[in-house]
Amino acid sequence: MAQDAPESNPATIQDEAVENDVFVAPVVIEGETLFHVRGSSVLPASERAAAVEGRIYDLAELPETTPLRFDVREIEFGTAVFANGRMITVVTATDAEFEQFEIDVLAQLQLEAIQAALEGYREGRSNAARVDSALGAVALTVGFLMLYYYLSVVLLSFAETRPFAQILLDNVSGPLIGVILGFLGYIPSLIMLFIIVLITRYAIRGVRIVLDNVEAGIFDWKNFEPHWVNPTYNIARVLIIAIAIVFAYPYIPGSDSRAFQGLTILAGVLVSLGSDTVVRKMMAGLFVVYRRSTNIGDRIKVGDQVGDVVEIKLMETLVKSIKNEMISIPNAQLLNSEVTI
Repeated sequence: MAQDAPESNPATIQDEAVENDVFVAPVVIEGETLFHVRGSSVLPASERAAAVEGRIYDLAELPETTPLRFDVREIEFGTAVFANGRMITVVTATDAEFEQFEIDVLAQLQLEAIQAALEGYREGRSNAARVDSALGAVALTVGFLMLYYYLSVVLLSFAETRPFAQILLDNVSGPLIGVILGFLGYIPSLIMLFIIVLITRYAIRGVRIVLDNVEAGIFDWKNFEPHWVNPTYNIARVLIIAIAIVFAYPYIPGSDSRAFQGLTILAGVLVSLGSDTVVRKMMAGLFVVYRRSTNIGDRIKVGDQVGDVVEIKLMETLVKSIKNEMISIPNAQLLNSEVTI
């Protein structure tokens, strides 16, 4: 039997390992495998699976109020699964052959797996789930303390172990009582911080609603351009958050200590030293956005670059050239250069 046993070929084993790593890879979301994808030497399966996972996580990070609409479409390379108009994954003929399913059936199964993963992701991060997790952590903590004190009482029952019990009680009881008293004393400040956060959140949401209505034409603001909505919202949000931080600062634990104040001063110095260039670029972006020198859709010439304005951001302006190339022009350059419209 030893003579008849086939010899292992090292090259064959190596080829099989490469095939396993390159040509088949699982799509894993939070430790759970949804399905497998096939790859090639040009596009390894691991890279393809990572791209699918990234798109699924992007969907999962959307606000809970955003509805998810799924559909399956036939495209050039196979059958694709779309969510909110964005392609998530493509089921190819090779995938169907590997899984031994019809291509449309496999696409539907992958769609259902993605839906289940997204529902689980959102449910696990919902407010109800966080409350349940917090309650579970509190229950485990209380149970651990009860066990700790039970062990201390048992050790107190014997003369030989009473010194150990006293050590346990001294190391836990004093710090625990201090933590409880400190928390009770911090409750008024915690309530004030909660109120500030609540007001800030609804103030930002109110600004968003007003600007959305302005963009939709429900509210008519004279001389207010539609492309001003996003930058105006970003500016208003930063101002609201800055004001909220100023009001919340005295209620932050340890804000009156010298260490906290020194750390705050150091952070302010670092930000001021490193933000000079950023502030200049942001101011240039504000001038470009609000002075109406150029609008989206205008054909402009900046230096040797000629193209149509696609998007105006705070730091840069995106222009599509006549060669269909996307060009990023810093807003500071638009202010310091001659712009022909």
